[in-house]
Amino acid sequence: LACACELKAAGASVTVVLPGGHRPNSALALAQLERWEKAGGTTIDDPYASPKADCAVDGLFGIGLSRPITGDYLDAVLWFNERRAIKVSLDVPSGLNAWTGRWTGTYPGCSADVTITFLCAKSGLYMNEGADAAGEIVLSELDVSVPLSNLSVIGTDDMEHVIRPRLHNSHEGDYGRVAV
Repeated sequence: LACACELKAAGASVTVVLPGGHRPNSALALAQLERWEKAGGTTIDDPYASPKADCAVDGLFGIGLSRPITGDYLDAVLWFNERRAIKVSLDVPSGLNAWTGRWTGTYPGCSADVTITFLCAKSGLYMNEGADAAGEIVLSELDVSVPLSNLSVIGTDDMEHVIRPRLHNSHEGDYGRVAV
């Protein structure tokens, strides 16, 4: 909903689908829905009733989804995957476990051309089904400094403080241990 508001403010023609007419549960999402409606945006409940689009954005579920996608939401996933448009997922493709890269159910979730992931690169975007479902991965840190977590992918720049030149007169154990 926040994405829809920003795109509308930038002059894009935007259609918001609330699958089955289900309104969001969280206070933050409800506030964004109110913002969308105040901006003159409307919603529809059936993605198949939406006009043809150049881009489809998946913002159904975030990283906390723990059960399989069913019902109206599964219909929305099927619609998304069938599009002949640029398909973008926000944070992680809906239905994908952000830690393991596996689908949360037996049926695949959204498969994107591009995933814009927020704060940190989620490990599940790079392995198992996630490696294909995420498409190109774009990291947006949202101008926030976030400490590493068990969800983060680390790079060499994250380890500069622990990598130091080795002395010639030393033993490998003098520099710690690594478990992979």
